[in-house]
Amino acid sequence: MALDNIIDLIRFLFNYEHLVMVSPIVALAIMFYSQAKYPLDKTIKYSDYAKKRM
Repeated sequence: MALDNIIDLIRFLFNYEHLVMVSPIVALAIMFYSQAKYPLDKTIKYSDYAKKRM
């Protein structure tokens, strides 16, 4: 029974239409997770970095 559910889940995930609908949500979830885990470095701003590069 559990194996059938796992196979159904794999078939659902590899269905193209579902993959197209779910992939942006998964990408956003990964992005927000990595942003929460590794927040932006506040020691140097990008503008300061760009001024040093000029």
